[in-house]
Amino acid sequence: MNPLYKNDRPGVFPESYFAATTDIPAERPPLDGDRRADLVVIGG
Repeated sequence: MNPLYKNDRPGVFPESYFAATTDIPAERPPLDGDRRADLVVIGG
């Protein structure tokens, strides 16, 4: 296991200024059907 992620809890931000002060948006449902795009960013 990568030691960088060894103590992380899946799906949970680590305690930080960012996590304490931002409104994390709700998850969106997956896209359904075919889509076209000029640029796609996968992940976050």
